[in-house]
Amino acid sequence: MRVTNHMVYGNAMNNIFRNARHINGMVQQIETTKRIQRPSDDPMISARTMRYRTILEENERFQMNAQSGLAWMEVTESALMNLLNGRDSILHEMNYQFVRAATGTHDIDDQRAIIETIRQMFFQIGQVEMNQTFEGRYVFSGFRTDQPPILTQNMPDATFQITQTISRQDISELLCVQRFNPDDMPTVHERVLVKPMPYRGGIQVTMSPRGAAGVLAGSNIGITPATPASTGNFVIHARYSDCPLAYQPPPGVIHFIPETGELIFNEADIPHIPADGMGLTYTRTGFFAGEPNPTVYFPSRQFAGSPSPPGPATVTLQQETRLVIDTLMPDGTTLPAGTILPAGTEVNWNTVLGEFDISDQHIHFEFANNLFLPINSFARDIFTPQMIADLKRLIEFSDSLVSSDPADVREYFRREHNYEGEVLTNAVNQFISDENARFRYLMHDRFNNMMERHTGHMTNAQTQHTNLGTRMARLDMLYHRLEEDHIHYTALLSAQEDTDVPGTIIRLNSAQSAFNDSLRATGIVTQLSLANFINR
Repeated sequence: MRVTNHMVYGNAMNNIFRNARHINGMVQQIETTKRIQRPSDDPMISARTMRYRTILEENERFQMNAQSGLAWMEVTESALMNLLNGRDSILHEMNYQFVRAATGTHDIDDQRAIIETIRQMFFQIGQVEMNQTFEGRYVFSGFRTDQPPILTQNMPDATFQITQTISRQDISELLCVQRFNPDDMPTVHERVLVKPMPYRGGIQVTMSPRGAAGVLAGSNIGITPATPASTGNFVIHARYSDCPLAYQPPPGVIHFIPETGELIFNEADIPHIPADGMGLTYTRTGFFAGEPNPTVYFPSRQFAGSPSPPGPATVTLQQETRLVIDTLMPDGTTLPAGTILPAGTEVNWNTVLGEFDISDQHIHFEFANNLFLPINSFARDIFTPQMIADLKRLIEFSDSLVSSDPADVREYFRREHNYEGEVLTNAVNQFISDENARFRYLMHDRFNNMMERHTGHMTNAQTQHTNLGTRMARLDMLYHRLEEDHIHYTALLSAQEDTDVPGTIIRLNSAQSAFNDSLRATGIVTQLSLANFINR
C-alpha cells in the first residue's frame, strides 16, 4: 500500500487534535471539578447523577418544610407553655385562685378582687395566647389563618347562624340568683342545672335542637317571647328579670335566658340527652372583641343582615359578593350559587355571605414522599367554647351581684315600713349584712363549681399540649433523618460526578507529554517540502 504525504499529514493532524481534545477534557474536569461535562460523556453516570440531584432537591424542600413546621409548632408551644408550664403559668395560677376562693373564708370584696384577677387572666388567654401569630398568620385558627380565634374588634352588625353541640358534661348544678327589682332581696334558686353559652344577648331567632327519642325529641321548635314557660315548646326565652319560673323549667322544656346566655334544664331531661350530645342551632347579631370568632370556633353561616323582625327584611350589599348557595332574591327570582352580585344590590336579610366548616382544618406539611404531618393546633380544642362560657359566666355572675345602695335601702324601709331612728338603722344594716352574706354564699358555690370544672379544662389543655409535643418530637426526628439523607446522597453524587483532581492532574501531565512528543514527531515529518525534492 502506498502511503502518501497527505495521508501522513492527515493522520498526524488527527492524532494531534485527538490529544488536544483529550487534554481539553481533562482541563475542563479540573476547572469544573465534574467528570461528566455532557450526558454523552457517560449516559449511565449522567442518569444516576440526575436522579441523585432530584432526590437532593426534594430533600432540601422537605427540610425547608420541616424547619417551617417546627417554627410554627414552637410558636404554638410557647403559647401552651405560658398556659400550662409551671406553677406561674396562667391556668395553674387560675386554678390556685379557684382553690383559694373556694376553700377560704373571704368576704365579698375579697371574692371580687379574685374575680378581677381571673378577668385579667381570661383576657390574657384569649387575646394574647390564643391569638398568637407566625409570620402574620394566626396559628390556632385552622385554615383561616387570617382570622383571630378570639375577636380583636367589634362586629356589631354581623349576623351568624351557629351550630353548637351540648353534652351532659357541659351542664352544671349551681345556685342561681334572680332579682326582680332593686328593692327586694335577691331570690336564690337551689339545684339549677345550667349550661352557659359562649355568647349572650343578640340571640333572636329559632333555636333548633337535635335530640333522640324521648322528652328531647323534635326539631325546629320555636322560641316564645319573653313569657313564662309553656309545655308546648322545647326551648323558650325566659327573662330572669320578670319571669319567676326562669330557673324552673318544667320537664320537656329548656329555658334560654337571653340576659345571661344560660340554658336551664329540668333534671328529668338530663338522661334523655343523647350520648354524643345535643346539637343546637341559633342565630346571633352582634359580635364583640374578646368573644370567640364564630368562623373559627363553630360550623356557621354569615347572613347579610339581622333577622326580621327586628331587623329589616332586605339589606343593601356594601361590597361585591359571590353567592354561596342558591339564593332567593327580593323580586322572587332565585340565583344559583356562584353568582357575583355587585355592591349596592338589594338582597334578603338571610342571604348567605359565607359558610364556615370547621371539620378537618389541619394544616399538613409534606416531610417525605407521601408523608404528611399536621403542624397546627386549634383554639377551640384548648380554649374550648365550654371553658370560655364557664369563665365568662363566672365573671358576669360576679358583676351582676351589685350591692344595694344603703341610701336606697333606707328610703325603701322608710317608705314601705315606716321605720325611723334606730329601728331604721338596724334594718338597713341587717339588710346589707344579709345581702353580702348571700352574695358570699353564691360566689362560694360558683368558685367550688369552677374549681372542679377548671380541672377538666386544664386536663384537656394538657392533652393538646402532649399531642403537640408528640408531633414535634416526630418532626424533629424526621428533620434529623432528612439531614442524614442529605449527607448520604451528597456523598453518592460526589462519588459519581466529582473529578479526582490529583489523579486528573497526573493524567493531564502524561497527556501533555504525549502531546508534545506528537508535535515533535509531526515536525520531523513536515520538514520535507517540494523544494527538497527539486534540489535532488
